[in-house]
Amino acid sequence: ELGLFWQSPGGAVRPLTFGLGSYAEPRVSADGRVVVATRYDYRHTLMRIETSGPQAGRVIPLTDGFGGDMDPSAVPAATRVVLSSTRAGSRDLWTANRDGGDRRPLTSGPAQDERPSLSPDGQTVAFVSDRGGQRGIWVVAAGGGAPRRLTDVQPLSHLSWSRDGSAVVYAAAAGTWPGLWSVSVADGRVRQIQTPGAVGEPMWSPVRDVIAYLEASTNPSYVGLSFIAPDGSPGSAKALKAPAISSGFAN
Repeated sequence: ELGLFWQSPGGAVRPLTFGLGSYAEPRVSADGRVVVATRYDYRHTLMRIETSGPQAGRVIPLTDGFGGDMDPSAVPAATRVVLSSTRAGSRDLWTANRDGGDRRPLTSGPAQDERPSLSPDGQTVAFVSDRGGQRGIWVVAAGGGAPRRLTDVQPLSHLSWSRDGSAVVYAAAAGTWPGLWSVSVADGRVRQIQTPGAVGEPMWSPVRDVIAYLEASTNPSYVGLSFIAPDGSPGSAKALKAPAISSGFAN
């Protein structure tokens, strides 16, 4: 959020705007008593896109956009979707029916809980939080309960579960560029997966042991899609090819 502030010559800085919304292009009246500006309101709405059948391509809003709903995660084994939302004030995790109805809080408190990811069996949610004053990866039962810290880290991407639900993969700093890491859900053991270059938005395949991720391309306007085995060896992933993707792409 970008607010407006006022400072008289030699005086203290004081805010002119409060609450939600970003302000830009301020103009002051000739007598200095009135300020006009453009206010931008950003809404985050969950959307569903039909991918098959007679409604293929239809976009259906699931929430009204005033709750700050983001980061939806769903798996075939779960009947509910998990998301992050500011509808109760702070950014917490919520669950909802697949049509957006029956929304219920999953976490609460002043911490910023975000980037939820449902396990393949739909029973556990991994998420990023600053609980305890430090960013890290946490897990909580999808039905509710006390969150458990896995590791202290500043993930640079969303989280993605292994096929068997034993580990979570993510991108985080590794020297001069972002690297690929995994953390064990059982004991919090962290392991780096060696890659030949920078890593962005890793995603563990739900049907085979291969991790897809975005990497820098020789063309600065594009990123490449690469694949690697969880043990760090290219293996059969070498046979997988993908075209360059516009740098505006995100999973």
